[in-house]
Amino acid sequence: MLRPMADIVRILLKAHDVPHVHELPGWAGTKDIELCEKDRAEGFDAVLTNDTKQMSLHLEVAAIAASGLHRIEYRQNNKHGGLVGLGSAIATAARGHSGDHRTRYHAA
Repeated sequence: MLRPMADIVRILLKAHDVPHVHELPGWAGTKDIELCEKDRAEGFDAVLTNDTKQMSLHLEVAAIAASGLHRIEYRQNNKHGGLVGLGSAIATAARGHSGDHRTRYHAA
């Protein structure tokens, strides 16, 4: 996810802590499997991502399952600029989590 998109999500999910993975010191460039472990250790509850290939990679699926994180995927497309998918992701995140939860973004 691009950082400007994370800024939009922050506006819409004001009750959530929504840092982008690149904003967390030492996290940029970390592979997804290790990110799942770091997310859980740091108290994050969810990951919002547009990485549509992630669920076809067995080791990443296992890492997500083992972490207990909620994985919320939105699809970016050129026709709507990803707004439909982003809207669905925001609705899912807002409905499923109270204000004391933290969401971490993958840069895709």
